[in-house]
Amino acid sequence: MRVLSVVGNRPQFVKSAPLSVALRDAGIDEIVLHTGQHYDRDLSQVFFDELDLPEPDYSLDLHTAEVASMRAGIRRAIGAKRMDILMQFLVEAAFLSLAGGALGVGLGTVAASLISSLARWPTMIEPSAVALAFGFASLVGLFFGFYPARRASRLDPIEALRYE
Repeated sequence: MRVLSVVGNRPQFVKSAPLSVALRDAGIDEIVLHTGQHYDRDLSQVFFDELDLPEPDYSLDLHTAEVASMRAGIRRAIGAKRMDILMQFLVEAAFLSLAGGALGVGLGTVAASLISSLARWPTMIEPSAVALAFGFASLVGLFFGFYPARRASRLDPIEALRYE
């Protein structure tokens, strides 16, 4: 059995240290991938030395905190298929756009009711307009979620990890 540990900043180094010791004690091979999010190489090295972490097998020197591209690159590097990554990004886009659409409908309803009561204007919330607004918000979210999903799924793992 082999375990891939991905580290890149202080909290990850601190959390990874006891795991690395336990893996070493159990005789389990650990592969350490260092994303290189610290701009100072010496700062990272202090953690490896002081926490007795194994030297990284792979060092990406990203100097970025762009999580989405790193996540896609890491998933590709450990064997995820393009369709897996495409579906992951599309599901996230769908959830966010549906949640945003629902929040927008809710806030719009509250705002219309508030204006109606404060200004003493009669308002009517048309269900077809609510459905159209919710549907449009969902479609916009899916449309703008598809392009980055497609791009991330087609990137070479190393290029996805180096993307800023």
